[in-house]
Amino acid sequence: MLGADRTLTAFARVLAGPGRPAVAASTISRWESGAVAVGYGAVRRYEVVLGLPRNGLVAVIDTVNRHWSNTIVSAPALIRRVRTDAVDDLLDRACSGAIMRGSDWDRLTYALTSNGQATYLPRSLWAQLSDRLLAELQLADGLRWHERYEAMGRLLAYAGSRPAAIDSCVQAALDSRNQMAIEAVSALDGSDHHDASAAVLRQLERPTNSGAQAGALLASVRKIRAGHFGPDQRQRIAIVLHDLRDCPDSAGTIRLGRAILRDTSRARALPVRAQLKHSSFDHERRTVILRRVMTRIQAPLEVPAEDVILTQLVSEMLFSLCPGSRLSAASTIAASPYRASAAAAVAAELRHPSGLRLGWATALLDALRIVGGSAERRLVERLTVSPEIPEPLAATAAYSFCHLGGRTPDEFWASAIAAQTVHRSSAPRVAVLRGLVYSAGMTGTAPVLARLREDPTSPAVRTAAGWWLDLPASILSSARQ
Repeated sequence: MLGADRTLTAFARVLAGPGRPAVAASTISRWESGAVAVGYGAVRRYEVVLGLPRNGLVAVIDTVNRHWSNTIVSAPALIRRVRTDAVDDLLDRACSGAIMRGSDWDRLTYALTSNGQATYLPRSLWAQLSDRLLAELQLADGLRWHERYEAMGRLLAYAGSRPAAIDSCVQAALDSRNQMAIEAVSALDGSDHHDASAAVLRQLERPTNSGAQAGALLASVRKIRAGHFGPDQRQRIAIVLHDLRDCPDSAGTIRLGRAILRDTSRARALPVRAQLKHSSFDHERRTVILRRVMTRIQAPLEVPAEDVILTQLVSEMLFSLCPGSRLSAASTIAASPYRASAAAAVAAELRHPSGLRLGWATALLDALRIVGGSAERRLVERLTVSPEIPEPLAATAAYSFCHLGGRTPDEFWASAIAAQTVHRSSAPRVAVLRGLVYSAGMTGTAPVLARLREDPTSPAVRTAAGWWLDLPASILSSARQ
């Protein structure tokens, strides 16, 4: 799609390259139509030919495969050759303050958990590896997150590393200061061990903080689908979901509850008495929106016919109640030539007269976090500071703009903080301030964090900013590599 000559024959010549075996156009056709599975070597060659970063496609495929698989295994579905030549060096770096890139974690965890032979490491070493990997996973973004998510999934599934990996997640979730407990708890969906299920249930019933409970809800979607909970545990989960019906928390929590109930109702995996209201978007309304978005996405690329796979992915990205499904769909779109036009189409929906409906706007912002870029950053920043925007939506925007390309100017931070502390409601908008703390932390904007650590309006804001400022520099630096 991005080449001057769009024929498969021309692409086959480029894909083969000098000194490499020829690739038939028919083979590429079968890969791209899904008739034949694509191997690791072919995916890597696509990355090279298309000028994509290493693992730019591989890591997304790994994420999607692991999310949709009900089988907990350490080896990724995209099998590659095991290389053990650099294991010692990578182990030394991981257990020290040296930089670890996402590709380093990919190589190290693959060699340790997917080589077909039992790998012995002392328990203390497995603990060091899993603690550091989880710490970086909590702070990573984009491709760097995908690589670490897959690496953590391997440690949670592999028998030798599983106890340490579960314990790392449990301890991180029990830390009341941890501002990223959502990552620690949600990662436990990658283990079918009873300790992982018990930890998720604990954070549902007696959460350490709101992030830990949100992570437990995220983990529950996959764990219930895969049958990780026993009858008594499912009953207890149903009670929690029943109580969440009247929860004044953000719309995201309610969406998660609905996702669990919808995905499990057909299989009667939970008691039917736990019911939450249906989505406000009926089928006809979704069809109109989807058609409008698809037109905006495909028009700039002059695609001759509707891409039915893209249509399905966009529908899942915008309307699925399951967060993992939305993430998988958005990540696949973000790894494709459709990314820029998809981001523009989603941004156009945010500007649409109906775009600021709370639930719908939240779904749009969630999509922009994955597919958006610098062109959409200013729009999301404006939603953060606009006095007309409800606090839950402004908070979602405050958590989102750091994931987009570009840079936030210094003057924005000052005006955004002031807008929340002198809001016309007279009460400080703490949820938005905490979102600003998150974005300042993710972008490494230390002066803003230092200012918010002294914020007189909220202990929660001061605690959040202090947690970010106390993070080890080596972990912060590695998570961005």
